[in-house]
Amino acid sequence: MIIAINIRILSANIASVAFLETCFELIAEKHPAHSFIFITAKKLPQKKAALQNMQTIVLEQQSTNPLLWKFWYQYKLPSLLKKIKADVLINGDGVSSLTTGVPQYMLTNDFEFLQHPEWYPPKYARYMKSNTPLFLQKATRIITHTQHFKNEICSRYQTNPEKITVIYPVAKPLYQPISNDEKIGIKEKYTSGKEYFLFNDQINQQTNLILLLKAFSFFKKRQKSNMQLVIIPENIKSDNAIFASLNTYKYRNDVVVVEPEDAAALRAITAAAYTFISVPYVQKDFTKLLHILQSRVPVVASNTSESIEILAGAALYANPASFEDIADKMMLLFKDEDKRNDIIEKGTLVVKKYHLNTSAQLLWETINTTIKPKLVN
Repeated sequence: MIIAINIRILSANIASVAFLETCFELIAEKHPAHSFIFITAKKLPQKKAALQNMQTIVLEQQSTNPLLWKFWYQYKLPSLLKKIKADVLINGDGVSSLTTGVPQYMLTNDFEFLQHPEWYPPKYARYMKSNTPLFLQKATRIITHTQHFKNEICSRYQTNPEKITVIYPVAKPLYQPISNDEKIGIKEKYTSGKEYFLFNDQINQQTNLILLLKAFSFFKKRQKSNMQLVIIPENIKSDNAIFASLNTYKYRNDVVVVEPEDAAALRAITAAAYTFISVPYVQKDFTKLLHILQSRVPVVASNTSESIEILAGAALYANPASFEDIADKMMLLFKDEDKRNDIIEKGTLVVKKYHLNTSAQLLWETINTTIKPKLVN
C-alpha cells in the first residue's frame, strides 16, 4: 500500500505538518510493508535519515496566485499520485484535490479565513471560502483535533458527523522539568536572575503583541514586582522594526526579546518560566501547549472552546480581546501559589492523555477501516 501525505501548507500552519510527520514516522516504523511518501511544494530542511519505507517528493510551484494553486492541486498532484500509484492521499491543510479518484483524508482545525479574513491575503481568503465546501464534500474522511470543531464543521457545512474523526494532538516527550539550580542558571543568563512570564509565538494579529504588552503593564502597575516578560518570536528576528515600539514602552527594561541558539536552549527557557502566556484568538498549535505542560509550567490560554476541551482544567483561560482579563490571570498565578501548583499538577495529568501511540494508532485505524481492500498489518 502506498500512502501519500501532502504537506504543502498554503496557510503556513506548521502545526499540521508536524502532526502528520510525527504520526506517520511512527506508523511507517510499525508498518514496514507499506510505503509513505511526503509531498511538498518546496525543499524541506535536511532531517535525520528516514526509514526505508519513507521518502519525500518535491512537487515545485511557489505562487500566491489561486489559479496556480488550482493547477497544483487539480493537475500536478493527481498526475503525481497516478505516477507513484498512491492508494491513499492525506491532505494537511484543509484542502482536497477535486480531480483525483484516490481516497483522501483532509486534516482541518479552523475556519480562521472566515472568522478573520483580514489576517490573510485576500486571494487566499477568497480561495478557501469558495472551495472549502467542495473540499469537505470530496474528502473520503475529515480529521480534526477537537470535538468542538467537528461540531462546527457539521453545523456550518451540513457534513455527516460519521465522516469526521477526532484525533487529538500529540506531545512527544521532548520537554521535561528542570532542576531549581538549572532554573536559576537560565534566569541569571536571560533576566538577571528574575522570574519571568514567557511568550513564544508568532508576532501577528492573532497573538497581538500590543495586547500582551498592555496586559504586562497592567500586571506591573498592580503588583509592583520585578517580574520580567521574555518574548521569543517565531517568525521574525529580534531586530525587526516591530520591536522599535519597545523603546518607548514604560516597562522596556523588564522586557527581554530572546532568540534561543538551538532547540535545547528553547526547552530550557521554557522549563524555567514562571508562566507561559498564549492567548491568540484562534489556537492552532496545541502541541506547543502540551509541551509546556510537560515542563511543569502553568499556562494562561485563550478561553476558546478548543483550548478548554484540550487543556481541560490544566490552564487559566483569558479573553484574547481583553488585556485586563489576561493580566488578571497573570496576577492570580503570581499571588496564589496554591492555585499555581494546582494548575501545574493538573497539567502533568492532562498531558498524559495525548500520547503519540494513541493518536497514530487511531489515524492508522481510520485509514484502515475506510479503504478497501483493508490494509494489512
